[in-house]
Amino acid sequence: YLEANDNGEAQVGVVWEALKTVVRGVPFGPIGRRGRLVGEILKVDRNYAEAPKEGLLRERRNLQTEFDLLITGKAEAQWRKAQGAAYKYGGGKGESDAGTLAS
Repeated sequence: YLEANDNGEAQVGVVWEALKTVVRGVPFGPIGRRGRLVGEILKVDRNYAEAPKEGLLRERRNLQTEFDLLITGKAEAQWRKAQGAAYKYGGGKGESDAGTLAS
């Protein structure tokens, strides 16, 4: 964790507090596949800032597309779930009918 995050960009105290949070197992910030993608995007951005190359731009675009698809998929799933709950428990016109159908 320290090798990846103690890169001089953040204050030592901030890195230390984040490390304690990770060790305790409390999720903070992006985690899982989303976190990996964010980390890879930042790495490509840093590399491009140091030495601009066409291949890095292509890689950045591919990572951003993968990230966008992931986030969009999660947002769509949450929206569908919310729509189902509104139907099941009522939330507008036909509220009494929806309750009857859900029973």
